[in-house]
Amino acid sequence: MKAIYYIPILCLVALASSAQYSEPGRHCSFSGEHYYYSDGRYGFSELRDYITDEPFDSKRLKIAKNYIRTGGVDAWQVAELMKLLTYESNKLELAKFAYHFTQDPENYFMVNRSFTYNSSADKLEDFIFGEDAD
Repeated sequence: MKAIYYIPILCLVALASSAQYSEPGRHCSFSGEHYYYSDGRYGFSELRDYITDEPFDSKRLKIAKNYIRTGGVDAWQVAELMKLLTYESNKLELAKFAYHFTQDPENYFMVNRSFTYNSSADKLEDFIFGEDAD
Protein backbone atom coordinates (compact mmCIF):
# COMPACT_ATOMS: atom_id res chain seq x y z
CA MET A 1 0.00 0.00 0.00
CA LYS A 2 1.41 3.37 -0.99
CA ALA A 3 1.05 6.32 1.38
CA ILE A 4 -0.40 9.56 0.12
CA TYR A 5 1.11 12.78 1.41
CA TYR A 6 -0.79 16.04 1.31
CA ILE A 7 1.48 19.00 0.61
CA PRO A 8 0.05 22.51 0.77
CA ILE A 9 1.06 24.99 -1.91
CA LEU A 10 3.21 27.02 0.51
CA CYS A 11 5.19 23.90 1.30
CA LEU A 12 5.72 23.17 -2.39
CA VAL A 13 6.88 26.71 -3.07
CA ALA A 14 9.29 26.65 -0.14
CA LEU A 15 10.70 23.27 -1.13
CA ALA A 16 11.04 24.29 -4.78
CA SER A 17 13.09 27.27 -3.68
CA SER A 18 15.23 25.08 -1.38
CA ALA A 19 13.84 26.88 1.63
CA GLN A 20 11.95 25.44 4.52
CA TYR A 21 8.42 26.60 5.15
CA SER A 22 7.93 27.08 8.83
CA GLU A 23 5.65 28.99 11.15
CA PRO A 24 4.22 28.20 14.58
CA GLY A 25 2.52 24.82 14.41
CA ARG A 26 3.52 24.15 10.79
CA HIS A 27 6.59 22.67 9.19
CA CYS A 28 7.41 20.96 5.94
CA SER A 29 10.53 19.09 4.96
CA PHE A 30 11.87 16.56 2.50
CA SER A 31 13.10 13.17 3.64
CA GLY A 32 14.23 10.53 1.17
CA GLU A 33 11.48 10.27 -1.41
CA HIS A 34 8.66 11.92 0.52
CA TYR A 35 7.64 15.40 1.56
CA TYR A 36 6.34 15.69 5.10
CA TYR A 37 4.07 18.41 6.32
CA SER A 38 2.75 18.71 9.80
CA ASP A 39 -0.07 21.08 10.43
CA GLY A 40 -1.32 20.21 13.86
CA ARG A 41 -4.82 18.87 13.79
CA TYR A 42 -5.40 19.30 10.05
CA GLY A 43 -2.97 16.54 9.10
CA PHE A 44 -4.19 14.60 12.09
CA SER A 45 -7.74 14.65 10.77
CA GLU A 46 -6.60 12.91 7.61
CA LEU A 47 -4.70 10.36 9.69
CA ARG A 48 -7.88 9.56 11.64
CA ASP A 49 -9.76 8.99 8.39
CA TYR A 50 -6.98 6.73 7.11
CA ILE A 51 -6.94 4.67 10.32
CA THR A 52 -10.73 4.43 10.40
CA ASP A 53 -10.68 2.87 6.92
CA GLU A 54 -8.37 0.09 8.17
CA PRO A 55 -10.44 -2.92 9.30
CA PHE A 56 -7.87 -4.60 11.55
CA ASP A 57 -7.06 -3.25 15.00
CA SER A 58 -3.46 -4.49 14.86
CA LYS A 59 -2.89 -2.52 11.64
CA ARG A 60 -4.56 0.55 13.14
CA LEU A 61 -2.14 0.34 16.06
CA LYS A 62 0.83 0.04 13.72
CA ILE A 63 -0.23 3.08 11.67
CA ALA A 64 -0.75 5.15 14.80
CA LYS A 65 2.67 4.17 16.17
CA ASN A 66 4.37 5.09 12.90
CA TYR A 67 2.70 8.49 12.91
CA ILE A 68 3.70 9.11 16.52
CA ARG A 69 7.27 7.93 16.00
CA THR A 70 7.89 10.23 13.05
CA GLY A 71 6.29 13.44 14.23
CA GLY A 72 5.34 13.46 17.87
CA VAL A 73 1.88 14.18 19.20
CA ASP A 74 0.11 15.99 21.94
CA ALA A 75 -1.97 14.30 24.64
CA TRP A 76 -5.24 15.16 22.91
CA GLN A 77 -4.08 13.40 19.74
CA VAL A 78 -3.08 10.28 21.68
CA ALA A 79 -6.53 10.19 23.27
CA GLU A 80 -8.17 10.52 19.86
CA LEU A 81 -6.02 7.76 18.35
CA MET A 82 -6.87 5.46 21.23
CA LYS A 83 -10.59 5.94 20.54
CA LEU A 84 -10.01 4.44 17.08
CA LEU A 85 -8.81 1.14 18.58
CA THR A 86 -11.14 -1.66 19.57
CA TYR A 87 -9.09 -3.75 21.99
CA GLU A 88 -8.20 -2.39 25.41
CA SER A 89 -4.77 -4.03 25.28
CA ASN A 90 -4.00 -2.10 22.08
CA LYS A 91 -5.20 1.15 23.64
CA LEU A 92 -2.86 0.59 26.58
CA GLU A 93 0.04 -0.34 24.31
CA LEU A 94 -0.46 2.82 22.28
CA ALA A 95 -0.74 5.02 25.37
CA LYS A 96 2.49 3.61 26.80
CA PHE A 97 4.31 3.93 23.49
CA ALA A 98 3.13 7.48 22.83
CA TYR A 99 4.05 8.82 26.25
CA HIS A 100 7.72 9.23 25.34
CA PHE A 101 6.82 11.09 22.12
CA THR A 102 4.23 13.39 23.65
CA GLN A 103 4.96 17.09 23.44
CA ASP A 104 2.82 17.96 26.46
CA PRO A 105 3.21 15.17 29.06
CA GLU A 106 1.68 17.46 31.69
CA ASN A 107 -1.65 16.92 29.92
CA TYR A 108 -1.34 13.16 29.60
CA PHE A 109 -4.17 12.66 32.08
CA MET A 110 -6.47 13.31 29.09
CA VAL A 111 -5.76 9.88 27.62
CA ASN A 112 -7.41 8.15 30.58
CA ARG A 113 -10.83 9.05 29.15
CA SER A 114 -10.14 6.90 26.11
CA PHE A 115 -9.86 3.68 28.08
CA THR A 116 -12.85 1.43 28.53
CA TYR A 117 -11.70 0.16 31.93
CA ASN A 118 -10.28 2.08 34.89
CA SER A 119 -7.73 -0.67 35.42
CA SER A 120 -6.07 0.30 32.14
CA ALA A 121 -5.71 3.88 33.33
CA ASP A 122 -4.15 2.53 36.52
CA LYS A 123 -1.68 0.46 34.48
CA LEU A 124 -0.74 3.50 32.42
CA GLU A 125 -0.18 5.54 35.56
CA ASP A 126 2.03 2.78 36.98
CA PHE A 127 4.01 2.79 33.74
CA ILE A 128 4.48 6.56 33.80
CA PHE A 129 5.63 6.58 37.39
CA GLY A 130 7.98 3.65 36.88
CA GLU A 131 5.94 1.03 38.67
CA ASP A 132 5.12 -1.04 35.58
CA ALA A 133 5.32 -4.75 36.29
CA ASP A 134 4.90 -5.76 32.61
